[in-house]
Amino acid sequence: MLCFIVTLLDPCGIIGIKEEWQAANLLPPTFPSAAALDDAVSPTVPSWRCFVDATLFTEHRRTGCAAVLCDPHGRFVQAFSSVRDGVLLASQAEAVALRNALQWLVNTHPDPGMIFTDAQSLFLALRRTDSEDCSEVGFLVDDCKSLLTSRPDIRVS
Repeated sequence: MLCFIVTLLDPCGIIGIKEEWQAANLLPPTFPSAAALDDAVSPTVPSWRCFVDATLFTEHRRTGCAAVLCDPHGRFVQAFSSVRDGVLLASQAEAVALRNALQWLVNTHPDPGMIFTDAQSLFLALRRTDSEDCSEVGFLVDDCKSLLTSRPDIRVS
């Protein structure tokens, strides 16, 4: 179906969505090196790095989240994942994933650390100080801010 739609929208093949996707998936995934991550840290040297993400299983009407904890050299230490019934908006799912990761890390890892998220809107919402967002995402962001206030040695990037 996708090829058919692309053909209708671009009969000359100029866009090349399929080719771009195939080329991008031929490259091995790249992960930031420990040295590259060191440039993004606060003055407090992190003893761990945590990568957080959410996923939507729309066909199964479920939402999932996961976090992978690595040492300062990028080696795997620990991970968690969870799945819940219901499909959330992507922004809500990312906020839930971050909140779950923060709760896990605050309670189990007393050392300073760094959390990485790919949700730019969530990252920016955490930095905002002047707005009151009374949406579901706003309340989740407030929970995250509260957890981060209790642990100033944890940074989000």
